Amino acid sequence: MNSKTSRTLAVAALLCSALFLRGCIVGDELSTITIHPDGSADLVKVQTNVHSSETGAKADEELRRYVQEFNDKKDAEHLRILDAGGQIGESRWIRSEPPYATVIVGKLPTAAALEKAFTFKGDDGAVVVAAHFAQKGTRRKFSLQVTLPSDQVVNSTSEKTVEELRASQANGLGETRLAIAGGKIVDARGFAVASDKQSALLEPKVILELLKKQREIEAFIEWELAD
Repeated sequence: MNSKTSRTLAVAALLCSALFLRGCIVGDELSTITIHPDGSADLVKVQTNVHSSETGAKADEELRRYVQEFNDKKDAEHLRILDAGGQIGESRWIRSEPPYATVIVGKLPTAAALEKAFTFKGDDGAVVVAAHFAQKGTRRKFSLQVTLPSDQVVNSTSEKTVEELRASQANGLGETRLAIAGGKIVDARGFAVASDKQSALLEPKVILELLKKQREIEAFIEWELAD
């Protein structure tokens, strides 16, 4: 299991165990979800430097399976979009040999599809991340209700030095960005908001800190539509 998957499980499948690569396949990725005023959304996911951390026959088998699942649209990201009622607009290889690079462009046509795509269950079937889109007048809100499973504990974390942070990032980068189509973000929790207030990055560390204090928290962005 790669470090990004382990980190995701530590946050109770937070956003997105499905956003990270499986097994010992590692790489860099950037996912951008653009939410429209009606709650529909566009998704773009780019993966680069995709390779196996194993060697020999095991690495070959993992990469073969990765290629086959991507081509068949049966990897976690394709399935997440399709199972939510979304459509795949584009799915292609940018680099078709190791280290691989891919891009997936998807559409979630309704707020209900957006909510389903970002709602996750644990191994026991209990919901650990519940997504919700709300609108009132010109105000919009997308929230993630995160519930830490009873058998998981958030351990204390220490601040990393710049060198430690860069060493960790060298193993694999991963970011999830929520962007809004029209308007400005006016409030947020668990996200780092861009200076232009038009997008925000998911902050797993902030959410972990909140889960230390209580087993159920809400991460969200809230925005006001443009006139």
